Amino acid sequence: MPGETSNAVGQAPELHTVWDVIGAVRMRGRVNDRARASEGATPHAVFVHGLGMATNYLEPTMRALGNEIAVSALDLPGFGGSRPVRGHLSLAALADALVEWVRERGIGAPILVGQSHGCQVVVEA
Repeated sequence: MPGETSNAVGQAPELHTVWDVIGAVRMRGRVNDRARASEGATPHAVFVHGLGMATNYLEPTMRALGNEIAVSALDLPGFGGSRPVRGHLSLAALADALVEWVRERGIGAPILVGQSHGCQVVVEA
């Protein structure tokens, strides 16, 4: 039916690439249909990758949850598909980028899920 966001049991939900400009940096994100369907969808899990990584390795977990909740992930500035940045970004700068990206995507009350260095970014945010 038009507007439906869930898939048949056993079918992995599709993830879509989204692009946003945060602080002059073009950032790549991955979102499911529930995350695209409406701003403020809850619950909404936002995944944050580890140092030197990108969202790709988090996608199996996103798909596993994607039939139940809205899921999103971003490539932090300078990682994965996001535009490279000059110099080293501090933990605070990465956390600020995460917060701004969540605002830009209209995610009202995110459940932040960090892995490895992503945990530090989440705590700082």
